[in-house]
Amino acid sequence: MAKTTYKAYGYRWVILAVFMLISVMIQLQWLTHAAVERPAEVFYHGQFNPNSFFNIDFLAMVYMLVYIIMSFPASYIIDTYGIRKAIGLGAIIAAVSGLLKGFYASSFLIVVIAQIGLAIAQPFVLNAVTAVTVRWFPLRERGLAAGLAILAQYLGIIFAMLITPVFIGTNPGLPG
Repeated sequence: MAKTTYKAYGYRWVILAVFMLISVMIQLQWLTHAAVERPAEVFYHGQFNPNSFFNIDFLAMVYMLVYIIMSFPASYIIDTYGIRKAIGLGAIIAAVSGLLKGFYASSFLIVVIAQIGLAIAQPFVLNAVTAVTVRWFPLRERGLAAGLAILAQYLGIIFAMLITPVFIGTNPGLPG
């Protein structure tokens, strides 16, 4: 039986870097409001009932709820249509939702809708880690590539917790 050889292209590191950037951005959006919950409640005062399910905490919780619902469809799309289309779809949904969240930040309802969109995008990226590493990296580098891809998720969380309070603290127009 002939042994098949595969060529590993240097471009794989660019693919991984772009994948990591998308992961960081999605995770950053997840916890943006959680890091500044009290100022966010003041900012959105009167737009929601703080004792209801749909409050500032819901913005973080919706990611986990939607992930459970969308994980299987996202994995199916990754396996059926490939990582390029699946991650591309996730990135487009995340970009549109992130822009919507940014441009209409003063409307809690729009922020909730955008956050749900971001939550829908998340499994298209997070569930593709192993598919990206298997597709682009030789066996000896897959552990490193997967580790870096997962690290990007944690970097997004760290950035949300560290950077968001700084923006609130430096903007005199926002409660702090």
